[in-house]
Amino acid sequence: MVSCTTTWFIVQITDFLPIADLLTAFTTTLLQFYLASGIKMLWILQFSASRALLTKCADEDEVGKIFSVIAFLAALMPILGNPMYRALYNATIDTFPSAYFLFSASIVSVICFACFFVYTRRREMLFDRRGARINVREEELRRVKE
Repeated sequence: MVSCTTTWFIVQITDFLPIADLLTAFTTTLLQFYLASGIKMLWILQFSASRALLTKCADEDEVGKIFSVIAFLAALMPILGNPMYRALYNATIDTFPSAYFLFSASIVSVICFACFFVYTRRREMLFDRRGARINVREEELRRVKE
């Protein structure tokens, strides 16, 4: 079983990915573009690590509800994102065609901040509304209180 600290480390690594979007926006050679895109491939680690952190911050009865909301949002994003990115690219193609990379970096920054918020507030999330402890092993609870 992966500890909460290891999961948080994976999330922290992926928190630097907005920098890859910024690098991609300002590349001047093809090699720089490929290197920045290679760094962005680490983004896939964010999904499983974030879901693992959410399971540690929610009651067992609510994990399914959280995952269903995440799945709904993941299905909704292409419907909203594709027209948004297309409009942004068409509006900036003559002046700054890489503007959509900056837009992506801003969205990823918000997501990284949300992951940081969940991790730092997990002490309050370890207990349900009735004050009972949520499915956390004793050593993890002791580590969180320190």
